[in-house]
Amino acid sequence: MTLHVLFDKLTYVDRLKAAGVDEAQARAHAEGLEQAFREEVATKTDLNDGLSAVRREIEAVRGEIEAVRGEIKEAKFQLLQWIIGAIGFQTVVIVGALVTLTKLR
Repeated sequence: MTLHVLFDKLTYVDRLKAAGVDEAQARAHAEGLEQAFREEVATKTDLNDGLSAVRREIEAVRGEIEAVRGEIKEAKFQLLQWIIGAIGFQTVVIVGALVTLTKLR
């Protein structure tokens, strides 16, 4: 939803002139303000809708982050299992080598 603001340029120029702004500057200010008002102005509803959309996106990202954390946790567990298995295998190989060496003497 957009809102178009009614703007009385002449009254604005008169007010600026009464406050001591020279006419050329007052007209320039009025033109700039009128141009800004001619473009779409966001309403409070527009801002609230945008905020709601951003909040939904944040919640979706939080869900994705939690999923990635779970995947990382699983990967850490699998890596730990692999390391323990490798250590166990190395231990068996070393013990086997020692037993073989002691029998050879």
